[in-house]
Amino acid sequence: MKPIHIVTVSDGDISSLKLTLQSIENQSFKKFKNIIVSKKRFINLDKKFITKRRVFYIKKKSSIYEAMNYGINKSKNNYILFLNSGDTF
Repeated sequence: MKPIHIVTVSDGDISSLKLTLQSIENQSFKKFKNIIVSKKRFINLDKKFITKRRVFYIKKKSSIYEAMNYGINKSKNNYILFLNSGDTF
């Protein structure tokens, strides 16, 4: 089974992104890849959130829907879940 791809769209707010990433890490199911599409680069992100299962993309001038479509195109997987920045499982 391929890993589930979780697309997370962020406007650049690091505190809401940390909340979402912690929620993903707390899940017992670990066969996932997290694709993060953000308007800003995260410089002060804790190292515990930077793993090989997580990929960051920067799309400076895009709407939330353009960022979601970008995440879908980068995923190329049959199983995609959207969990936006600030949301939790």
